Amino acid sequence: MKLLRKVSILALTFFASLNGGAQDRTRQVDQPARFLHPNPPVTVVVDLDGKEMLDRVAKAGPDWLKRVSFQVTNISGKNISAIRLDLILKEPIYETREASPESAGIVINLDLRLSEPRIDVLPPGGATTIRPTSQQIDYWTKYAREQGIADIERAILEIRQVEFTDDTGWYLGHRTRKDPQSGKSVFIQENAGPDRVFKPVSSFVEDRVSAFFWILILQPARSLFLGYARYRPGWVCLAHLSTFIHAN
Repeated sequence: MKLLRKVSILALTFFASLNGGAQDRTRQVDQPARFLHPNPPVTVVVDLDGKEMLDRVAKAGPDWLKRVSFQVTNISGKNISAIRLDLILKEPIYETREASPESAGIVINLDLRLSEPRIDVLPPGGATTIRPTSQQIDYWTKYAREQGIADIERAILEIRQVEFTDDTGWYLGHRTRKDPQSGKSVFIQENAGPDRVFKPVSSFVEDRVSAFFWILILQPARSLFLGYARYRPGWVCLAHLSTFIHAN
């Protein structure tokens, strides 16, 4: 009886360790070189359960994306009116020539609408916490499972765009400004020559109704489209045009 009891305890311990190992795995928020752009106006610290992920790595269960948040600090010296971060759950398959759900990327868009507490302007030196919604995580992890990704262990962070209250901005490492005549944003040329218009014209929707509509309906469609278009030059213009409804 004692031997049987010891065997039972060992078996339970073994299976418990297996279950725990299946749940708690190494999770990472990565930022490869190709997703780093020069002179970003903000810094981002990645938190898990309100504590910084050292080296952006931690042990956590499959619900870890719901527990992740981003501490964004304004280091620009200007008032920031809009921020755009991308949390990439799956990169597109770049070498494919056929557009399909299997080759598309999965991207969650984050901005000041998701700040806690909600703010409209981030002052110089100010910091805020931005967190993906449960609806976003549920939708995209379900979609990932449908594509054969049972558990997401690594996500990629990209700082894409920042807009300032003085009508200037930063986009993938380039300085921008709003043209007073057309109202469109243009790249500021570092060398002599006219500034170039860039797209998207705007990447932000201000009102809460539009934001809700975007998170639940438009963003899923756009993310699939960008997965196809991001590394296909012929589609890039259309992908950027679909980014957000122009708020101006």
